[in-house]
Amino acid sequence: MPPSKCPRCGASTQDALCARCVEYLTQYHPLWLDPELLPGPSVLDPLDSADEAWLSIAPAADLEWHPPPPRAPGPAAVAVVDGLRVGEGQVLLSEGDADILHEFLSRARVHPPTDPKERGALAALCRHIASIPSMPPHLADEYATRARVFSTPPEPAPVAQPPPEAPPTPVAAEEPKSPPLEVEAEEPAAEDDTDADLGLAADLEEFDLPPSPPVEEIPPPMPGPQPEPGPRPEPGPGPEPSPEPEEDVDREEERALAAEALRAARETAERTAQEAERIAGLRSELEGERARMASWVERQSRELEARESAVVDRVKTIKEKEAEVRAKEQEAVAKVSELEGKERDVRQRMARAERDELRRAVMEFLDTVPGMTIRTETAIATAFPDMESLRRAEVRALVQCEGVSEAMATHIHSLVAPEASQGPMDLREQAQLLLEDGDDEGAVRVIDQYLRDHADDEAAWFDKAELMIMLGRLPEALQCYNRVIGLNRKNRQAWYEKANILFGAGRFVDAIECLKEVLRLDPSKSVDILLKAEELRMGGKLNDAVLLFHTVLDMEPENPRAVLGLGDCLMSLGDNDAAETLVTRALGKDPSNPGALYRKGALLNRKGRWGGALQLYNRAIALQWDYPDPWNGKGEIYLKQEKSKDALECFNKAIEFDGKSVRAWLGKAQAHRALGEKGTAEQCLNYAVKLAPHEPGVREVAELFERVEEAVREEPEELPADFKAFIEAVEPEKEETETLLQLAEMALEGGDPEMAIVRYAEALKKDMRSADAWTGKGIALQYKERYAEAMSCYEKALEIRPGHELALKWRETCAKRLREAGP
Repeated sequence: MPPSKCPRCGASTQDALCARCVEYLTQYHPLWLDPELLPGPSVLDPLDSADEAWLSIAPAADLEWHPPPPRAPGPAAVAVVDGLRVGEGQVLLSEGDADILHEFLSRARVHPPTDPKERGALAALCRHIASIPSMPPHLADEYATRARVFSTPPEPAPVAQPPPEAPPTPVAAEEPKSPPLEVEAEEPAAEDDTDADLGLAADLEEFDLPPSPPVEEIPPPMPGPQPEPGPRPEPGPGPEPSPEPEEDVDREEERALAAEALRAARETAERTAQEAERIAGLRSELEGERARMASWVERQSRELEARESAVVDRVKTIKEKEAEVRAKEQEAVAKVSELEGKERDVRQRMARAERDELRRAVMEFLDTVPGMTIRTETAIATAFPDMESLRRAEVRALVQCEGVSEAMATHIHSLVAPEASQGPMDLREQAQLLLEDGDDEGAVRVIDQYLRDHADDEAAWFDKAELMIMLGRLPEALQCYNRVIGLNRKNRQAWYEKANILFGAGRFVDAIECLKEVLRLDPSKSVDILLKAEELRMGGKLNDAVLLFHTVLDMEPENPRAVLGLGDCLMSLGDNDAAETLVTRALGKDPSNPGALYRKGALLNRKGRWGGALQLYNRAIALQWDYPDPWNGKGEIYLKQEKSKDALECFNKAIEFDGKSVRAWLGKAQAHRALGEKGTAEQCLNYAVKLAPHEPGVREVAELFERVEEAVREEPEELPADFKAFIEAVEPEKEETETLLQLAEMALEGGDPEMAIVRYAEALKKDMRSADAWTGKGIALQYKERYAEAMSCYEKALEIRPGHELALKWRETCAKRLREAGP
């Protein structure tokens, strides 16, 4: 049996999954090993938000609904663990929960979580997996270790010490001392613009607009790098030298810092003005958006009002229809009341009609009889109004009642008068009697009633299957045979009948499996299968016949009948090489098999080797004189060789053994036609048409006769000279020698050297100068360990043909054997 493939990765395996897939699933999907895993979605699915509406800026655009973004694995797993209290005892999880936890577990393998909640959830999940009873021990230990590892908090990572901050420069400290006037004038305007922007955004929040981008405060200017002081100018000669030069230097530095602060303030003012312009543009855009939003709200309001009016109208219509339905309901109630009154009246009349208790007892008794109808029950109760008269009634009197069969009358009599009969009939007997009476449906009802009480009765199911086949209800018959096989798998007849039904339905694969089971239970059933295959082959259903022959050969590879039948099918399908292989194998096993010899001759006939085919046909006839097929084959070859009288004798022999052989009658018609006996030929052809009007061979012969009639009217052409020379050069003796050599080789291949020696001797009688015959005889003698005789045969072959390779090769082997044997 070839190995199957893993459905997950395609690797070869004998199990449902390969070892690598099993290892992967147990490592990365451990919750699937829990047999208590429930089918269904996750507990988080009902909590997910519905689709979200996306608002478009375009006024005429419709609302677009989009699914919410997928939830993150970590928070989802934490929610499942916390919600179901995983890790605190036995918890029932669903398949959706398992998928969420498996994804969380897979991510934790690659990147262990640092969040305390996720680490706690991971530890609880590992504890739960380790506590699953069906978890393998090594996986349980592994997840228990992980639970202990993730239960301990992670060590904090070392924090790098920040570099020491530089002391603030004096410029930042002195900046607010001398702010420029331009900055003081511009800052309130920026604040007013920001406040107005925020107020406008607050007004637009009522229309569910997306929030406006936050307005960032203008940060104070960052102190730039301080310019390095240049070389100080040398003081000129003054009237008075400076008493304190250090104070002058500090004053100049303060002056430079003030100039730098003034420049930064001007840049800040410029940026503030630009921001104010931007905010003004945003304000105008927001105003336009607010106007568009107002128009959209107004339009939506009008649509809602229209819908509301439509809903109101629909409600009114529904109320009107509801009133109509209620009125009809009241009418129906009135009619029901009227019908109930009539029913009571009818019941009263029936009660008055059945007032007689004795008659009622008879009818109640008849209700228990299987297959009883109301009409038959009324007829019996009318004829026998009380139980006493029914008990005294004979079977013949009961049969006179309408609808009463002899089986039913016998059953009624056995029930009312058990002392006068052998007892009530079995339900199966009743069904059989109903079938004999032609009541098929009644028989089905009785069998069903019996099977309800005896569901394990194998024979009853078989009877029901046959009844279903008779009624043409093949699916129900197939179910019955399946039930029989379920009760007893060794019931070969049920397997066989099931195969017949499957073949009729065109389910050839299932039918072949059933036939294999039949052959396994009873090898003798191969005869029935081969008969069915032959019937299909003769009916032209060659592919179906090939399936049946292959089925027998699968169970019995050396069955000669199956081998030859398969060869016939292959020859009919045009596969001559495969057919020849099968026939050769059959001859190797049994060289005296007439059927194999005939088929080998038919193959040679197809190849145009008439001499060899005639030899094989003659051998088949010698082994089985009344075998019509070789006679037909010989007759066809004689027709091709224009030996019409010999062909006619062969066809007459075939008709003597099989009077309805269409092939023989067609051949006889052709032979009579070749002999000039047109009337007899027409009679034979008409009889063949009567036997098989639609067979292709019949039409071919009829067309051939028509062409011959046309050719007779034309002048015959003389045969070419080279063709005449070829006919004269044919050597029948040489063809017979080659046939004997082939038979000898087949016997040698089949392990029968004695028969091979006989065949080679016959070939040498035909042609003593055949080097192949002497070599083959030497090989057969060497198989029998008669080395001296084999050596003489090789010598004669080499005398006839000195360079014979096969003789040289075997002569060396034989000489080696003789040297080993010694003097």
